[in-house]
Amino acid sequence: MDAALIPGEDSRRTPASPPPLAYTAPEAAAIIGGTCKASWLKRMAREGKIDALKIGGAWNFTEAHIAEILRFCEVPARHPARPAPAPVPAPRQAARRAAAPVPVSPPGTVTPLRARPVRKRGAA
Repeated sequence: MDAALIPGEDSRRTPASPPPLAYTAPEAAAIIGGTCKASWLKRMAREGKIDALKIGGAWNFTEAHIAEILRFCEVPARHPARPAPAPVPAPRQAARRAAAPVPVSPPGTVTPLRARPVRKRGAA
């Protein structure tokens, strides 16, 4: 049956309108959300940093443009820092340690202590 013939039905009713093919800069900024401003979108489009349509002197953005802007502004997640590798002694330090044997005294004897050499202080 035709909708015009059903009692109580409005024959002027139209199906839901499809979404627009292009959004104005304020509409695109609202879709992107956050702190995105229409002026930022216009400036970036004017400078050629993002894709957009210029229709009748006004900047317009399709859904593909908005998706590209979101990818353009995406910040990748930081990976957890790797633990620092254990410090490797310099070759000179390793050679010095190997060259100076540790004195071993026989059991029951005492090894006499030696004083460190006095450091000379530089002129102040």
